Amino acid sequence: MHNPSSLLSLLNLLWIVCGSSVQKAFHSPSNIPYSRRGARSLTEATATSDVERQALVDLYYSTNGEWWIDSSNWLVGDPCENQWYGIACNEHGGGVEVWFQENNMTGTLEESIGNLKNVTYLVLVRQELEGEIPASIGNMTNLLGFYGYQNHFKGRVPEFTNCKALSHVNLKENLHLSGRIPSFSSNPKLISLDLHNNTLSGPIPSFSSNPLLEYINLQLNN
Repeated sequence: MHNPSSLLSLLNLLWIVCGSSVQKAFHSPSNIPYSRRGARSLTEATATSDVERQALVDLYYSTNGEWWIDSSNWLVGDPCENQWYGIACNEHGGGVEVWFQENNMTGTLEESIGNLKNVTYLVLVRQELEGEIPASIGNMTNLLGFYGYQNHFKGRVPEFTNCKALSHVNLKENLHLSGRIPSFSSNPKLISLDLHNNTLSGPIPSFSSNPLLEYINLQLNN
């Protein structure tokens, strides 16, 4: 006999995948929490490693930082000590959160973004970013959340192979992300996944390796 609670969970998951009122079913778990919107303050920050600083410099140039709405303090000294806009740091140094919303970021992401090993949240939403999402993002070993929705990314959704603590992925409404949906078998802590309104195709993974998964939206794909 099936466990009633397990059956209910399965029905909820199917409703989220297939239903027409997905965004009303939950408290927006795959969107950026209200408490984390906008640039974060920096406190007790120490110096960023040269490799991580260069990765941020690459981000600035590859996304046309001179035309950002706000690029306060960027390229001046150390990202943490000089409080680069959108970069939050902890007492151990290094940018641990990259938060940008509607900041007129254009262009593409460089492979060097994968060198941001200390980053826990990478938020690049409602921008004009295009091109493929670098596979190197899968090397961001401390990544908890990747939010890249409402851009113009194309190509495949990356495999987050080395992101063992990854819990939230939102790449909705990029329109041109294509290919198969990754299995996310390397991400046992995944809680929410939103890939709706793209051109993804192929079978839906079983998500059997994601026991914590609560929310998934794959609507409006192929």
